Amino acid sequence: MFFGRDKTVQDGDLVILYFTPQRKLAITVKQGEAEDTVSGVFEHDAIIGSEYGSTVRSKSQAKTCCIFRPTPELWTETLPHRTQILYSKDISLVIMLLEIKSGSVVFECGTGSGSLTHSLANTVYPAGHVYTFEQDETRSRQYGEEVHRHGFGQSITVTNRCLQNGFGHESVADAVFLDLPTPWVFLEHVLGVLKKDKETRIGCFVPSLEQMQRTADALEEHFHRVEIVETSQRRYTCGTVSGIDVVRHPRREKHHTGYLLFGSYHGEHPC
Repeated sequence: MFFGRDKTVQDGDLVILYFTPQRKLAITVKQGEAEDTVSGVFEHDAIIGSEYGSTVRSKSQAKTCCIFRPTPELWTETLPHRTQILYSKDISLVIMLLEIKSGSVVFECGTGSGSLTHSLANTVYPAGHVYTFEQDETRSRQYGEEVHRHGFGQSITVTNRCLQNGFGHESVADAVFLDLPTPWVFLEHVLGVLKKDKETRIGCFVPSLEQMQRTADALEEHFHRVEIVETSQRRYTCGTVSGIDVVRHPRREKHHTGYLLFGSYHGEHPC
């Protein structure tokens, strides 16, 4: 799915129907079925066999949409929300400041809807691996099914486990990311799973100022280069009003999502 090389849509593929920058839909196409959207009915048979990046028309021929191969970024915008998720503006920063790359081994706790997990796996592919832990059994099972449907089975291991019991691994991780209400409680387990023969990284996401302060204080005890970041993003659109070109930004836009904290661990070679 995410790593497919077919130029055309095949029966059973996950595809993104792109209507506008603000409106997209992820569907699995199946012969004989149709998708009823606010822009009209789109028959799957008309999508199957079409090239990725092409335009298809609705059954009435009145509306169109573009067909795209799924990417982690597009999946973040269209996935089923089982929990609150991290969006691309935060995910891109997480990947950069965790300093992960192809071949990295990453542990994540707090899988949720898997928005970040897909992007982590896409970054470490093909030689790396993401171990993600979710304490809710239903969410863990649902995300595990998505992992295999999307072709990430060799890159992601989903475990239904509470971090109070530890990761079940020792000294194997290049980076750890915690999306938990109380990340400071579990730093002992993080230290145990991080590699000891190189510099490794930790990242945490917390929504409130109070959680951020407690997490920062705990990180300072064990990690170096501790930094706190709040990301903000504003989208602009270009258009024409009365023949005049204009640039606009939405009057209502969500800026604050939470605080991101990062630090470095030097293991056997402290600073």
